[in-house]
Order: sequence, then structure tokens, then C-alpha cells
Amino acid sequence: MNSLIPTMTPEELHDLSDSFWIKLGVEHCNMKKSISHIIDLLSINFTKSNPMLKLFWQFYTLYSDLSCVLDDVVCRHYPYRIPNKEDVMFIDIPPSLHLEFNQIDGPSDYEKRSITSLFYKSDTVKRYPATKYKHGVRKRHSGYISPQDMEHITDFITNQDNYFKYLRIIYQKITDNSREHKNIWQKKILKSVQNIDSKRRSFDGFIVSHIRVEANYEIDRSCDIHSY
Repeated sequence: MNSLIPTMTPEELHDLSDSFWIKLGVEHCNMKKSISHIIDLLSINFTKSNPMLKLFWQFYTLYSDLSCVLDDVVCRHYPYRIPNKEDVMFIDIPPSLHLEFNQIDGPSDYEKRSITSLFYKSDTVKRYPATKYKHGVRKRHSGYISPQDMEHITDFITNQDNYFKYLRIIYQKITDNSREHKNIWQKKILKSVQNIDSKRRSFDGFIVSHIRVEANYEIDRSCDIHSY
């Protein structure tokens, strides 16, 4: 997954520009969508009781909570139903971004983005193939993944660490226009990040104890998986 964080300029952050909010929305939605891809991969190769699979389900739920918080923040940034101000319900997508959204409601979504979809339906990440590997005769799951799968999962964790590092830098700035609710949303952002980070601490131990990597893997061609 290519992160947009390095492309977010100090000027975009300072101005809280349209391009900043679009990039932040894409970054967040791509992280959440990547979690669903990893859940697909783990669920067809490990039992439901596997701690790593449970961890990523927890991530998914907590990211949904963070989506709600960030949605509240961006909806307070743009005027909507505020006396003496013109409502803003859509923002333009700069042609320079060249974004290809996975969730499109209509042709205009290539040029504009709904404010209320920024942190829910702005993913652009390509689907990671959830490969089912062959298992023993008396087993339903292989109990292992490939080295490429492991690299994909650890890359996600690195991206997540970087994403939350960035949120901790910008959380005060992005609430500038939240008016009397500013402190509330700042606390909610930090709380959401802390909740996910508290789960993330288990990751390294789970990788060692509960995930087997098999270089000489065999693919089970009978499984077709659809992500969440």
C-alpha cells in the first residue's frame, strides 16, 4: 500500500485544504480496507480462534470507530447547516492526485467527493489476493501463510505505525474549526489511536507464536474469497 502521508505538504496542513482532507481520507480508508484483506487471508488459513485473526478483527472494529470521529471532525470543518454560511457538501478532487476510488456512487465521484464519504468510502488500495493453501486430509485450514503474505502483513503494521505517528502530530490542527467541540474531538482522536495501539502491542508476539510461514506452500485452487 502506497502511503499518501509523504505527499501531505505543510501548506496543505496549515490551510486544511481540500487536497489535505482527501489525502487523509484516502490514507484512513486504505488502512481499513487493508485490514479487511488481511482478515480474508487469515480466515481461510487459520481457525477462528487464532489470536492474530482476532487481533485484526479488533483492528477493523476500532478503525470503524476512528472513522466516525474523523467524520465528525471534517463535518465541523466544512460549513453545513451553519447560519449565514453556504453549505459545503462536496469538495473537488485535484486532477493532480490521479485517484481511482474503489467505491464509486456516480460519475461525478471522479471529480468530487462527498464530505460524509471521506472517511468511509475513499479507499483506493488494490485488493490483496487472499490465497488459500493446501492442508492435511483431516484439517480445514492450512495453518500457514507464504513469506509474501507475511511481508504484506508486516508492511501494513509499519504503515499503521506511521499513520498514527502522523495523526498524533496533526490531531490538534485538524480540529481548528470544531469551535466549542475542539477539545472533545482532540481527545476522541487520541483515544481511538491509543485503543488501536494498545492492541498493536500484541502483534510481534502473535507473529512468533501463532503464525507459521511456509516457503514451500501449495495453493488450494478451490477457494474464492471476497473481502469485507
